[in-house]
Amino acid sequence: MEALYAVGSEKTHEYALAFLDTIDANPMGNSGYAPIPLEQKVRATGVLFKLGDYSTYEYVFQMLDEYSSWLNSSYAVDLLPEIIKNIPAERERTKNDLVNKTLRRMLYNDTVATIRKQVAENLLFRHGTHSDYKFVKEYLVKESDTVIKNLIESDLEDFKLTILEDTTKFENCK
Repeated sequence: MEALYAVGSEKTHEYALAFLDTIDANPMGNSGYAPIPLEQKVRATGVLFKLGDYSTYEYVFQMLDEYSSWLNSSYAVDLLPEIIKNIPAERERTKNDLVNKTLRRMLYNDTVATIRKQVAENLLFRHGTHSDYKFVKEYLVKESDTVIKNLIESDLEDFKLTILEDTTKFENCK
């Protein structure tokens, strides 16, 4: 799609939409290479954005929800400013996703332990989604500072108790 767009093909839009219609049924195409279908949908969505078609923007949010690491969702993150500019109804959601992805990146990359603790707390208590809980819990294995690790464990328990009082809702977070 990107090559078609680059050469100015009049068929780019048509082919991008057709690709989106068939990627789930035949993710390998004729190539023998098995890409991640959602990633390919987001790439096709990026081409459609360049053509002024924002109808498939939900794939961007789907990718952000399904792939918590910055690396796996960086292409989707790159499309968020386009959503902010061109889809007014999604501005707030998009800004929240940008903040959330930035915080997640900081949690893994910041060298100051107390900042990592604050970032974990922000993810849990400002955003407070199931995926944020899972992300912080998965991160905890990598935390090297034992004091910070214990404090984040405490935050995770507080999150379970205060935010997710209904234990049946919380089953998906374990």
